Amino acid sequence: MDRENLLLHEILANDQEYLYNMASKTVVICGVGAIGSHLANHLVRQGISKMRVIDDDRVEEHNIGTQLYGITDIGAFKTKALQARIYLDMEIDVLAETRRLTQSNTKKFLKNADLIVDCFDNSESRKLVMNYCGFYEKACLHCGMGEGYGLVHWNAGYQVPKDTIAPDVCEYPLSLDLIKMTVLMANTASKEYLLYGFESNYECTIRDFKVRKYATITHTD
Repeated sequence: MDRENLLLHEILANDQEYLYNMASKTVVICGVGAIGSHLANHLVRQGISKMRVIDDDRVEEHNIGTQLYGITDIGAFKTKALQARIYLDMEIDVLAETRRLTQSNTKKFLKNADLIVDCFDNSESRKLVMNYCGFYEKACLHCGMGEGYGLVHWNAGYQVPKDTIAPDVCEYPLSLDLIKMTVLMANTASKEYLLYGFESNYECTIRDFKVRKYATITHTD
């Protein structure tokens, strides 16, 4: 039986143990826009009950087509709107940090996490997360998209992309397929790590509808 089928078999056979293990983990999501908001929703529905979300943006009208938020959330801080939606649906109290991540507060917001997920949309914030996790040897998964592709990559070997003036694919409703594919890759990579210690990098291209896994690292500690 290959590794993917083995994982699925174990999850189905040990559902309660799987949920218990997920509930014991603390996840921090940095940036709750198109990828981060949907990923948070996926993870709490699969057992994560200890989650911190970090973002200083407010919900705008153009966010509604691609992010988890609705019309009634316009004007609210994204972290607070996400916190309210998750509590309403799952009765899980996510910790909402409505602050911009800076050099002075990175340690405060990212400490005591079993997994840190970088879903930021700018290179400055991504570098803060990458450098912190590299220095303190924290598990960190970076998630991002470009025109036609999505990427999920662990901290080792990750290269922060440069900011560009090109249109942000996260702002276009017709990019929702790519967003959801990237979220699913991030969700799978997160669960693989939290349950089994695997660090698998993924990439997808929407044009030919391919998903590729590569460079898996297994942690046995």
